[in-house]
Amino acid sequence: MLNYIFDLYGTLVDIHTDEQSARFKKRFAKYFKTIDGNTDFFKEYFSLCADLAKLGGETYEFDLLQVFEKLAGADKAQEAAERFRTMSTRYIKLYKGVAAFLSALKARGAKLYILSNAQSCFTVSELERLDLSKYFDGVELSSDFGAKKPDASFFKHMLSKYSLNVDESIYVGNDICADLHGARDVNMRSAYVLSNLSPKSDTLDEASKTAVFACSSHKILFEYLLSI
Repeated sequence: MLNYIFDLYGTLVDIHTDEQSARFKKRFAKYFKTIDGNTDFFKEYFSLCADLAKLGGETYEFDLLQVFEKLAGADKAQEAAERFRTMSTRYIKLYKGVAAFLSALKARGAKLYILSNAQSCFTVSELERLDLSKYFDGVELSSDFGAKKPDASFFKHMLSKYSLNVDESIYVGNDICADLHGARDVNMRSAYVLSNLSPKSDTLDEASKTAVFACSSHKILFEYLLSI
């Protein structure tokens, strides 16, 4: 039985956020004033994010909760982060067929994991809200690890932590560089879906050079994964 390791956003979850919209900024600034009425939140927020990003290389990932802790205090940081996320999210939903597909994999005894470039302060609550947590035997997020895909160390971390045999595992994603190349660099097979959240430069022809299967339909992707 294969171990199925999934990317999250763009592969299982469809999401659209807009942190630059005037409406969002106005709403969040009003909320933040209840915590600290003297701080220009967005000026400080983007400045702190830029400072933290400079601490590492191309695949370095900082924990965004640190920013909210500095701005809102440790006791209010998680609440502020979740408000920030929900207020800036236009929509979040599972792609059609995801729940039935994951249920079918679990019913046959497959082990399921998430390895995602994501911020824990946002994603943990979203997994619960979407009722996804129950399907997975392990969830690894880049903000917790300190590096993001395609960094091979992130993939190796998951394989080691859960004692997974790379030859018995497949990575499923929607980004050629982050997902396919990352899996390739640890000799893991991969499957690809060209989704609405895939990089604009991605093509199925290019994905097919690395992935064992590539398509532009979640339905077809799920049928393939259930067939192997």
